[in-house]
Amino acid sequence: MSIGTRSEPVAVRRIVVGVDGSEHALAALRWAASERALRGAELWAVLAWQMPPAGLLPLDEEPWRQAAEQMLRESVTAVFGADPSATVHPLLRYGAAAPTVLNAAAEFDADLLVVGSRGHGGVAGLLLGSVSTACVHRAGCPVLVVRPPQRSKDRTHE
Repeated sequence: MSIGTRSEPVAVRRIVVGVDGSEHALAALRWAASERALRGAELWAVLAWQMPPAGLLPLDEEPWRQAAEQMLRESVTAVFGADPSATVHPLLRYGAAAPTVLNAAAEFDADLLVVGSRGHGGVAGLLLGSVSTACVHRAGCPVLVVRPPQRSKDRTHE
């Protein structure tokens, strides 16, 4: 194939999307859901969770896991409705966000990894975009970074 010619479309059979309950992640999940429907692909919504650093908060793991599970359930329900079982596979995994999402993409042999442009980071966004940046640089498949639509007051040019 020479530069400037179009190649055949790549089959997208498996999509992994990282979610964290943020608006950016919900936008990514909505985009992945549309792509899943368009291509008839399988879709995994992956939420990574971790315990807070020792000494900052109570270290009983169960409430943290339950909160993460609830966030995943709410994200999936917001996009797919009350019974998403035939549409998406929700997946809760313990670990740091970027490696967890990257590992899920590798595990499921994803044809596409979808992430939001920024979400709930370590210290409320101190490292904005760190997960999407890591995914773009390290994924073994194409990565799409989704930004939520801008609100009209945020636009400087139309």
